[in-house]
Amino acid sequence: MIQQEPSELQSFVRKVALVNRRSPRDLFLLDDNIPYHATRLLLLIRFAGRSKGKPGIEGRTKLVKLDFFVRYPRFLEKAVRIFSADEHLQKLQYVLEKGPTVESHMIRYRYGPWDKRYYMVLAYLSGKALVDIQAKGGVDIYSLTETGYWLTDDLCRLPELESIVISCQIVGDLFGNRPGGWLKDFIYRQYPEVVRTPYNQIISPESTENGHDS
Repeated sequence: MIQQEPSELQSFVRKVALVNRRSPRDLFLLDDNIPYHATRLLLLIRFAGRSKGKPGIEGRTKLVKLDFFVRYPRFLEKAVRIFSADEHLQKLQYVLEKGPTVESHMIRYRYGPWDKRYYMVLAYLSGKALVDIQAKGGVDIYSLTETGYWLTDDLCRLPELESIVISCQIVGDLFGNRPGGWLKDFIYRQYPEVVRTPYNQIISPESTENGHDS
């Protein structure tokens, strides 16, 4: 019997130990899988981080709001149109046609979109020495370690992550230089479907699928 070569994804999983008893394919199928979310945040920090020196995102508010646009490509599409960033539309259409309307749901919380798993995911990334978390003036700064940066190079080569990589790149171009408070206000102004969602309930764009309110 001829032994097959391991896929890029399998090699990645073994190398980084992002999963334990779950199969490599499950890593990108299970919404409640911490490594799945960790993978997305690594790519987000890589492409949306604008700190001096190494890629980093200043403040949890900004990190969460940037992640909101990665997880909701329909909402990202609206932002692209608001900013008339037409150069991103073709790639984003590819993302929308290839994947689900919502990459992973969030809930409506006091300050907008939120996910209780952030605490676990960020602790996981820190424990794996992939993300460095430093406090500066009472604000946490999330930056990639050398290992984390090297890993994102490998992640970008995986076809399973192509849509997320594209979304992170677009989010970085649109919002990477914006502060977290501005992002929070922008979401409240431009996405009434988020504001209408009751607290602790899942945010869904489906109710406005035929057109967003202004």
